[in-house]
Amino acid sequence: AQGTWGGYINSVYQCKATVMRSSINPDQCVVTDIWMHGVWRVKQNNGVTSLQIVDQSLKAFPREIEKFFPSLKAIDAANNKIKIISKDDLKVFPNLELLSFYGNQLTTLDDDLFSANPKLFYLNFGYNKIKNIGLRTFKPLKNLKFLYFLPRNNNCVNDNAFSHEQVESL
Repeated sequence: AQGTWGGYINSVYQCKATVMRSSINPDQCVVTDIWMHGVWRVKQNNGVTSLQIVDQSLKAFPREIEKFFPSLKAIDAANNKIKIISKDDLKVFPNLELLSFYGNQLTTLDDDLFSANPKLFYLNFGYNKIKNIGLRTFKPLKNLKFLYFLPRNNNCVNDNAFSHEQVESL
C-alpha cells in the first residue's frame, strides 16, 4: 500500500480486484478475485479499507462496490478508460480519504463531486483530459493535502498542490 499511496497509508487491509463483464448484461461489471498479498479472503469484506481496480479497461466507475466493501478509505481506479465520475459514484464512500483516477479519460470535475467526501486528503487526476473544473469542486475538502494534475495533458490545470492553501490557489 505504501507504494500506491506514497506512504500515506501504512497498514491497511487492501484488495486488488479483477472486474469482469456480466454475461447477462455486458454493461454491468462484477468484482472478483479479492486478495491481500496473495492470501485469499483472510478477512471479511467489511474489513477491506483499500481497493485497487487498476488496468481493467473500465469505461465507467463500477456501481455497488459499497455493498461488498462498506469500509473503504482508499480507491485506486488508475489506468482505465473512465470518462465520467459523478457525486453519485462517490457519495456511498463517506469515509474516503484517498482517491486516484490517474491515467483515465476524465474531462470534467463537477461542483458537487466531493460534497459527500469531506475526509479526502489525497486526489490524483494525472494523465487525464480535464478541461472543466467546477468553482466549488474542492471547497468541501478541508483536509486536502495532495492534489495531482500533472503531466500536461490536463488542459484546465497542469499543476500539483501539497497543502489546502495551494489547492485553493489553483
